[in-house]
Parts: sequence; C-alpha cells; structure tokens
Amino acid sequence: MKHKDIDLALLRADVSAAETQERAQLAAPSCDNPVQVPPHPEATPEPITPALERAPAEPLTPETATAPAKPVTPKPAAGPAVRDWDAQIRQEIRARLPLRDKTTLALAALALRPVQAVALYNDRLCRIRHGRRGVFIEPHSADSLCGELARCCDFTSAGNDAHPIDPADSVVADILSLRQYPDNLRQVSALVETPLILPDGRVLTRIGFDQSTGIYLWPEPRLQQIEVPERPTTADVRAALAALDDIIVDMKFVGASSKANYLAYWMTPILSRLFEGRTPALVIDAPQLGTGKGLAGAIIVMTATGRDAAAHVSGGGDEEFRKVLTSNLRRGAVVISVDNITHTINQPSLAAFLTSPVWTDRILGHSRMEDFSNDALVFLNGNNVTVGGDLARRVVWCRMDPEMSRPWENRTFLHDPLLPYVKEQRPVLVRAILTLARAWIVAGRPDHGVPVLGSVSSWCSTLGNILAFAGVEGYLANRFEVY
Repeated sequence: MKHKDIDLALLRADVSAAETQERAQLAAPSCDNPVQVPPHPEATPEPITPALERAPAEPLTPETATAPAKPVTPKPAAGPAVRDWDAQIRQEIRARLPLRDKTTLALAALALRPVQAVALYNDRLCRIRHGRRGVFIEPHSADSLCGELARCCDFTSAGNDAHPIDPADSVVADILSLRQYPDNLRQVSALVETPLILPDGRVLTRIGFDQSTGIYLWPEPRLQQIEVPERPTTADVRAALAALDDIIVDMKFVGASSKANYLAYWMTPILSRLFEGRTPALVIDAPQLGTGKGLAGAIIVMTATGRDAAAHVSGGGDEEFRKVLTSNLRRGAVVISVDNITHTINQPSLAAFLTSPVWTDRILGHSRMEDFSNDALVFLNGNNVTVGGDLARRVVWCRMDPEMSRPWENRTFLHDPLLPYVKEQRPVLVRAILTLARAWIVAGRPDHGVPVLGSVSSWCSTLGNILAFAGVEGYLANRFEVY
C-alpha cells in the first residue's frame, strides 16, 4: 500500500484504542505475578474533605493561562480491581502553556493526592512507603515525582492532533527546585506506627493523617482496636503496671532506680507528645557479656515499632557516629540503637544530637546541608560503659547484673522465647502505657517533685511524675553514679 493511501484517521483510531487497552491492562493488578505484594489493608487514604481540600496558592485563571484548562473532575474507576488511591482526580496540562502555569496546575493536582503519596516533610516533597521493615518516609526523586504527576495529570502535546505525553522534565525539575511550596500541600511532622497520646490528653488510634498535629499514624490493624479507659481507676493502673512487669520480670536490674529508668524510657516513644524538648540517651550497662542488654533494648523497639531492633556498631569516631545519627533521622527512625559500646562515650556529635530539636547535617554524596526535626530516641549498650564530656548529664543509666560468671548458660524466661511474646502482647503493652499516662492526666497532672536533668527537664518531669503517680519508686535516683 502506498503512503498516500493510508487513512490517517483510521490509523489514529487504532492507536488510540490500543493505548486505551494497554492502560486498562496496566491499571489492573496482575494475578500471575508471584512477588506482587498486596497493599496495606488500612492504607486507603482519608477522603478529601472541605477541611483538607484548599485552593492552590496561585489559582490559574483564563486571564493568566494561554489556553483554557480542562476542569479538575473525578475520573471513573477502571474497575473494582483498581486500588482506591489509583482512582484519580486528574488535571489536563497542555504543552503550550508557560512553565509557571504548568507548575501551578501540577501543584494543585498533587495537593489532592493522599498524604502517603505526596506530602511535605522537613520542607521537602516526600512520600510514605510501607515495606518489610515497616513504614518510612523518603524524599521524592525526579523519577518518583514524575510517576505521581502521571497519576494525577494528563499532559497533552501542542497542536491540532493533541495526544497524551509523559510529564515534562521541566515541570518535574521546577517543582523539585521550588524554594517554597503552597499551603495546600500538607505538612507531615512525624510518622508514627503506634497509637499515642497528645498534649491535650486525646488518644490517637485512627490510621491516617491528623490535621491538627501533622502526625501520620500507620499502626498495624491489631493496635487500632485498643480501648483506653477514659478515666482509669486504681485497678486499671495496677493492671497496666502488672502487664509491663510481666515482660521484664526476669531482667536483672540493679536496684529500683535502674528499673524505673528503664520503664520511663520504655514508655517514651508512645508518650513523646506529652513533653517538650529532647530526650536523654539510655545507657544499658552490665559487668559482662550475656546479661540481656540487647534484649532489653529490643523490647523497647518491638513495643514502639512492632519490629526487631536495627542495631548499629560504632568504632568510637565522632564522624562515624554523626553519619549513623543523620542517616537514621533522614529515614524517620523512632529509635537509634548502638550496640556493644567498647569505648568512652564522649562524641561531640552525640552530645549535640541529644539537645537539638532540629538537626542539621550534610547529606552523604551531596554538598547540600539539610535540616531534620529531631525527635528520635537513642539508646546505647555495652559492658562497663564510661561516659565523658558533656554527655554525663545527657544520659540516663540502667545497670544490669545477673551476679553469675556465665549468665547465658541455662538462662530461662517466664515467657520463652521472649521477643515473640512481646510482639504478640504488643497491643496489651501499648494499652498499658497509654492507661498510665491517661490516669496521670485525668488526675490533673500532679507534681511529685521528681528529680530532673537540666537539659531535658520536660522529659524528666513528665515521665517521672507518671511513674510516681503509678507508685513506681527510684526514678533517676542513680543519676550521680554517672559521674
């Protein structure tokens, strides 16, 4: 067939039909893919409500655009197999528009995406991901942002035969390079995997984004069923303490102070919104190997995240310590654990980290500096640990001693193996911690005159008074032994 005999209209129709069929096939999840992981059962984003849906900072009007834009309208779902967050609200963006107008339209469409797809964290466009290692925040790259734009915008070519095209690289680059983003892009202040109690005493258990605090809560389904007493009784408080003691009954703490300090730190990830400022590091110390130091730390991490602790080993250098802290903070880690300390703890970076609500550091492989909201907890463990410099007044001490030469031999626990039991009992433990805090709040937050450390006085006062109200004695009584 000669070229002039080709019916261009029929050819375009065939190509359009093929593209429509291909998009439908890509939208439906493949049942033949054995490695495809189904979405988190509770990952459906919160619906857009008038309170959450706001106009873009610079709305595009016919006077500012060179061509009228197609109004933003919901696109019909491709079928029941399409995931809820893939049912799009799409915006048409034509290639002949000026870059500033294309960027404005694209930002308006991104603002309607669910928070886990597009949000601001540390003033950068980020997304929330759920994987085998739990939930974490990562900055959008040019590739991932291009994918999000393809899901919420229809980019079309210029000319009379306008057809779909990929998002323009110039739009992606312009969005990523903005010095300031519109107010309708929601700010995530923290990513939390465990129900928590807010400063006003409200217990947060519902999955999703809390507009008033900026917290994104993504708990496992079992934790969404937790019911904390509105006004806990004395019996409720005793039952909560008994649930915690049931886990650590075989831990060989030296004195009541070490146990009380451990309890305070155990509760801190869940009660972190009740106090201001930073948290001291917890040092779990023992005279020899095999005393259960790592296990004690793993219990804290398991309760806070539902996962095993990701431990780090430090050679003692300040530069290495700083890299560990920054890399963990960048991915939104709740607890930073450094195991098997064999050197004196006196790193200047750690001392600064423990008192800085905002942490600034250079990103590895880049020349830029980046700021992070710093609310991560640090705990360190080792044998006969020594602390130097300014760190002596920025750590809480927990001493363990089994009083035997080979404690790892013939060691048994009431619940053996212990960590799987902690994971199974996680809803009970979280409820117990929330109940203790709720009881203190309902009672008017009484002050029991507990000891405080100067640089972390808010944490000391809050956690100490909660424990004192519950009848736990010895909190920070060993603070002078650090020196």
